[in-house]
Amino acid sequence: MTEGSFAHSFTVLMSVYVGDDARLFQMAIKSVFDQSIKPDRFIIVCDGPLSLELECILNKTQKHHSFPVKILRLAENRGLANALNEGLKIVDTEWVARADADDVNRPNRFQITDDLSKEHPEAALLGGTIQERSKNGKKLSIRRTHFRIKRF
Repeated sequence: MTEGSFAHSFTVLMSVYVGDDARLFQMAIKSVFDQSIKPDRFIIVCDGPLSLELECILNKTQKHHSFPVKILRLAENRGLANALNEGLKIVDTEWVARADADDVNRPNRFQITDDLSKEHPEAALLGGTIQERSKNGKKLSIRRTHFRIKRF
């Protein structure tokens, strides 16, 4: 691990497939652009062909962005793990922030991660708490990844 912080150099990596909810996908993308700390790059992997609605969102995203957005298109849907591994092949920053196509990130998510990376420069993996919600916005559950990471 080189010296510096998470914000020194990072890419947001997201995968989308035809079954993703377009409204949540748009909100997820917006939440990346609305961060207090901006990524160096934003890679969106299309895991197979997408719906017209998802394609429209991608087109708008590439036209109206404040940092580089790279769209990687895979010919067929082969699953999230495969899509993310393909995306990782083109990452050229020190850190990767993972976000799902239905993740609405709090505006300070990357700032919190940056603070943690400064407090723990030896860390190679950082995680946070996830508030899960239904499609209509109702709070469902909270998942804390800290303990899972420690066990791993």
